[in-house]
Amino acid sequence: MSWVTKAIESKQNLRLHVSAKKIQKRLRGLLIRRRLQVFSKAASIIQAYFRMTTIRKLFMMIKNNVCVLQRGVRRYMARRDCIK
Repeated sequence: MSWVTKAIESKQNLRLHVSAKKIQKRLRGLLIRRRLQVFSKAASIIQAYFRMTTIRKLFMMIKNNVCVLQRGVRRYMARRDCIK
């Protein structure tokens, strides 16, 4: 009889062991997904910052060029009006 009870206990222990492994596997997966989500968010913030700096430089260059063009056109119009 003792070997029957040992067999039943070992089967129950095996079932508990398998269940514990499944729970641990799911928990590890959850933790990794959260960690990857944090890294992904940080990478997005860094990428956005670098995109912002390049676009800002381009915008400032265009803005300065527009100011130079406007100054030249207004100078031309002022001279034209003075000659008339």
